[in-house]
Amino acid sequence: MRRWSFFRDLKSIHNDLKNPSFKAHFDKYRTLAHYWMGHFSESSDRVTGWAHDYVCPSCSANLEYQREQPSVHRCPRCQTVAENTKKLSEAWQYYRRRDISQGIEAAALTAVIDNDKNACDFVLTSIRWYAEHYKKFAEHGSHAGKGKAMGQSLDEAVWCCTLLNALFTIDFNGELEVGKKLYKLLFKPLVKLVLPQSRSIHNISLWHAAAATGAAVLFKDDTLLQEVLNSGYGARAQITKGFTEDGIWFENSPGYHFYALDAATTLVHYLYAGKVSENIFYDRLIKAWTVYSKTSFEGGLIPATNDGGNSETLSSIAPSALKAAWLLRSHPDINFLQSFITKFYEKKPCIQALVYGFQPTKKTIYENKSILLNNNKMCMLRSKDSAPDVFCKYGNIVKSHAHPDALSISIHPFSMDTGTTGYGSRLYREWYTKTISHSTVVIDARDQNQITGGTAELSKDGTCFSAAVSDAYQGVTITRELCYIGSSLRDTVNVKSDNAHQIDWVFHVSGEGSFAGSFIPAVLKEKENGYSWLSNIRKWQGAFLTAEWKLENKLLQFTLSPEYLHGTEVYFAKSPDNPGNLYRDTIIIRKNAKNLMIQADYRVVNICG
Repeated sequence: MRRWSFFRDLKSIHNDLKNPSFKAHFDKYRTLAHYWMGHFSESSDRVTGWAHDYVCPSCSANLEYQREQPSVHRCPRCQTVAENTKKLSEAWQYYRRRDISQGIEAAALTAVIDNDKNACDFVLTSIRWYAEHYKKFAEHGSHAGKGKAMGQSLDEAVWCCTLLNALFTIDFNGELEVGKKLYKLLFKPLVKLVLPQSRSIHNISLWHAAAATGAAVLFKDDTLLQEVLNSGYGARAQITKGFTEDGIWFENSPGYHFYALDAATTLVHYLYAGKVSENIFYDRLIKAWTVYSKTSFEGGLIPATNDGGNSETLSSIAPSALKAAWLLRSHPDINFLQSFITKFYEKKPCIQALVYGFQPTKKTIYENKSILLNNNKMCMLRSKDSAPDVFCKYGNIVKSHAHPDALSISIHPFSMDTGTTGYGSRLYREWYTKTISHSTVVIDARDQNQITGGTAELSKDGTCFSAAVSDAYQGVTITRELCYIGSSLRDTVNVKSDNAHQIDWVFHVSGEGSFAGSFIPAVLKEKENGYSWLSNIRKWQGAFLTAEWKLENKLLQFTLSPEYLHGTEVYFAKSPDNPGNLYRDTIIIRKNAKNLMIQADYRVVNICG
């Protein structure tokens, strides 16, 4: 009888391993475990840096971590080999220490599934090494708090959770003398380091709470458990205030939503393992796991908003939901989560399916319809005809990871928010986080306020959405109305201000473009707030602005009649996509006035290959 309920029964796991695909997948974990069992070497003198610094200086893509080549930092996308600077060396060290911890976790799973005593011994000896040397690690960090083994409090907490997972997996008894020693030397001081750094509702604080919860459960520290669950920035507060009533993490970033949700699910995993009867608002977690199915594009692509990547899909997320489904299988709302997994999980073997199993359901709960998420200031307008679906973000709740892009739109697959690259990249600081990099309105070439309190309405039939923002710029009100007119999407933007301003209506689009009218070379005087990244700038001349772009066997047709161009200047340019070595078309319609109205129509047509 196992002490901790940390995964499903071994009989079911061994039965699934008879499937060659599952076996091949688990072999990768076994290989990782055996590598570090034979190559474990550590030193408290090895300082870890920031993962976000490990980016290509040429194209801003993440560099490739090679565990046996600490001084080689190669870009897998453009093949640039970056100089081995102190910053990159320490970032590489972060990846190595994370790699080791994942090897320890893999060894724990290997120990249980293969009944491998050597793997179990490695888990204990390696964690014991960290315990015996933890006080020698220097406290350091310049981003998001401080750590010791890792370069910030967030990474320290995530690293702690990985080691805790290994101990729970091997059914470690934290009340034995060896457990008391590990707690005294490693886990208790680690928690004391990170927990006081929880000063707000934040994904980092949620990871602090997860690490502290795991330590409290494993080592039977009930005082710590109650503190971390019920304090002002503890688990209950993080989950109930961090995930809105709509279900989306309040930083309005899909990447950070699922990162925070991973922390919340990890925390619940520890409570479940220890049979701790605490209601941590499990219904909020089920809603959080499933909400993005309501705002995703074709193929389950999640619109990029704020900081984070631009290629997150529901099929890539669904395997991680398997653990949540196993933990919450007795919850009355479990059908929502099972329906989500059934729809988006591609049934490919993965470690989550092996460890937690998969229970499909025949119930279909989700409807493909327009939805307004007022709590997170987002809307997905879905066409009942052949017109394109469009996503609009009309504000932010907090500054954390926020982009100043109220009323920006995304039309799949042509005009999509680029998301961001690593924070150490120039493009991150100078382009991706600027208003001009989004399909919205820019006033006087300045960024919008990061936090905007936009209001919005969705028509009862789901065919028309309107939103207004009056605090993006002082004295300026901007409205955007998106409505379906047959097979077209009509986009009407109105800008009204107390004084004359330079108003830029901006639209970004990818694909092979063709345009009506003529062009002459042009220069824009603006060099700050992202404008310096615009290239190949041309001034458009013509009467009727029409354009079309071909991409993925589809054609986006764009039209704008002359009446909306009176008194304006129209510029076409190239701007960085993501990754930064790719470029897209940018249209800027500029007017110096108190008011501007632009009404554009979009149609998407399927074309033969």
